[in-house]
Amino acid sequence: MAIFIATLFFYFLVTIPFLPFLSRGNRKARFFLIHLLQNFCRFGLLFMQVKVKRHDPSQYLPQFSNGLIVCNHMSYLDVLVLYSQMPSCFVTSQEIRETPFLGQLCLLAGCLFVERRDKTNLSREVKELSQAMESGLSVTIFPEATSTDGSEVIRFRRPLFQSAIDAKKPILAMTLNYKSVSGAPVTKENRDLLCWYGDMSFLPHLWNFFKQSHVEAEILIGSLMNIKLDFDTAALAEQSHKIVSSQFKAFR
Repeated sequence: MAIFIATLFFYFLVTIPFLPFLSRGNRKARFFLIHLLQNFCRFGLLFMQVKVKRHDPSQYLPQFSNGLIVCNHMSYLDVLVLYSQMPSCFVTSQEIRETPFLGQLCLLAGCLFVERRDKTNLSREVKELSQAMESGLSVTIFPEATSTDGSEVIRFRRPLFQSAIDAKKPILAMTLNYKSVSGAPVTKENRDLLCWYGDMSFLPHLWNFFKQSHVEAEILIGSLMNIKLDFDTAALAEQSHKIVSSQFKAFR
């Protein structure tokens, strides 16, 4: 926990000079930060003893330069795992942005923000995601719009898929599975050691997580969907959900 907190503050101190550039939407600053954070995440997973395996059986990654990345969501740990493999701009809520320190930290991680409590500015937020992709960056979303207990991949929300349509960028569907924790397979009995969902308190869960060891995770690259003129958000959300669900291994 001490190393984790020290790493967070060190990243904050190193990157705080970039804050004015990010506020003006500077693409180069965001590009630098997300690649810097990839190295921090790899270090973090190393000392937390989290081993990540990535599988790309159909070799989609060599064909993917940038675009929209979609994945299932079970924990705050997901962000570290995905960042370590695929540097991109993560999308999180405006509520997080308004949280002291955490909001600034997410901004310095290159995150983009959406307001889930009010859909008034949805079109502007979708435009920001599209512009990021048009500038050569990738954007990662969790279309479930919440973290789950790992029993299933819940329905994907449609609105943010519009950003890929507007930017005419491909969608990379990925599935995240947690296979073991402290040497035991992840099941319904021990999933709460990793999954953070519902009304769970963050700090007690994080404290308990740091007591564990040897977490094994896998990322499966499921499909690369190239955008066509006749695609709509409903079709993209449904197709992505089918791909992710087919590779997801629910906790039993």
